[in-house]
Amino acid sequence: PRLVEGLGELLPGTRYRALLLDQYGVLHDGKKPYAGAVAAVAAAYAQGLQLYIISNSSRRAAGTISKLAKMGFNSSHFTGAVTSGELAHRELSTRPDQWWEGLGHRCIHTTWSSRGSI
Repeated sequence: PRLVEGLGELLPGTRYRALLLDQYGVLHDGKKPYAGAVAAVAAAYAQGLQLYIISNSSRRAAGTISKLAKMGFNSSHFTGAVTSGELAHRELSTRPDQWWEGLGHRCIHTTWSSRGSI
């Protein structure tokens, strides 16, 4: 493995077809994008890479991409997002096995009050 200092090292003549990008701490600090992050995402998209957000956020995928758009990222540059919130929603909706089926139909979701609804 080699340490990569930034996306700029990967883009010229890239051999990759997709990038999995964590959002918090990589693209932004929770409130604003890091310097160069919006341009780096746009450059990767321009190279034809498919860009996926991965996150342990409790938000669903659409909410995650919407939040990035509010920070200045072009939402059309992202092929999709995988979040813990999306996976939890999927499993609760589909009840794929006995364990999920046995959970019942009520749940409580907690978050920071300053964060607002998800």
